[in-house]
Amino acid sequence: MKILFLSLFICITSLLFAQPKIEFNAQKSNNGITLFATNQEYCPVSVKMKLNINNLVSDKGNEFIIVVPAKTSNYFLVDLKKDNPLNSYSYAYDVASTFGDVTLTNYDTNLAYNLPYQKNEEYKVQQGYFGKYTHQNDRALDFEMPIGTMVSAARSGIIITQIEHNTKHCANSSCLGYNNYIEILHSDGTIANYSHLKYKSCKFKLGDFVKAGDVIAESGETGYTSGPHLHFLVYLPSFDHKKTIATLFKINDGKEFSLLEEKQFYLRNY
Repeated sequence: MKILFLSLFICITSLLFAQPKIEFNAQKSNNGITLFATNQEYCPVSVKMKLNINNLVSDKGNEFIIVVPAKTSNYFLVDLKKDNPLNSYSYAYDVASTFGDVTLTNYDTNLAYNLPYQKNEEYKVQQGYFGKYTHQNDRALDFEMPIGTMVSAARSGIIITQIEHNTKHCANSSCLGYNNYIEILHSDGTIANYSHLKYKSCKFKLGDFVKAGDVIAESGETGYTSGPHLHFLVYLPSFDHKKTIATLFKINDGKEFSLLEEKQFYLRNY
């Protein structure tokens, strides 16, 4: 009996951000093939797999999504059993992967975030949610602040991605790939993104747990930007465009909670 193995084609979406470190392997049995994944990241990684199989039957269908836990080796994905034991078989698959759990539907909508800078500082929201410049489709905030301003974590969580080697910037999309940023996974599965950070200014390393208020980096002017600022957003994991969500912030002495508005200044006195 001849068995034919097709080469594997992995299609990963989005080239603008770091991609999950996840590997796939297959184990052959008398009845067919079993596919596994190894996730090297400090967070769950969602995998969307599309199978192209011949004389094999999948126990999950030909298209499925599975969430691989953080720091997991040889995590079971799918069993492919021979349909006709006497004939050869072949298989191939396309894969998309992304940080976090794309099946997430429930998250904390009432939690109030810290302003992402230090006590006794006040900054202007240069561009707010669905802003007309670069936020047309996003609930994102741009805080106008000088290069070198200490950026603090707005909420506690684990650092899951961190880019700090870029120095280039310009005011058009050709510089999207030169952005320095940190992403933090929160306890409810949402992820915060802090962008345009200063070169080599990150204060923690991947996998570190940071508390709300900890200084995580310095603001800068890297990537697609027309001036120094901190770009901040919180999103639900997704294979496509980030599903950004609205977040309340503690303002003034920390006893007031508010959604932030464009062109307004906000004091952090807590």
